[in-house]
Amino acid sequence: MSAPEATLPTVAIVGRPNVGKSTLLNRIVGRREAIVEGRHGVTRDRKVVTAEWQGREFLVVDTGGWLPGGTTLDAR
Repeated sequence: MSAPEATLPTVAIVGRPNVGKSTLLNRIVGRREAIVEGRHGVTRDRKVVTAEWQGREFLVVDTGGWLPGGTTLDAR
């Protein structure tokens, strides 16, 4: 993240796997930035995208799904 982006407000999209977090990010920014797939586990790394709403810029962060207790992949 560059210095100007670091000062922008940030909205993180978090939740369980495969509930539409990446789809929501794409809808917010108005273009396909995040990969959308019909199975869980596709989003592994955070995806940070600059968005704008009513003339104000902010960052939107797409996160991987979170499960209490993790998975065997999390342990690795």
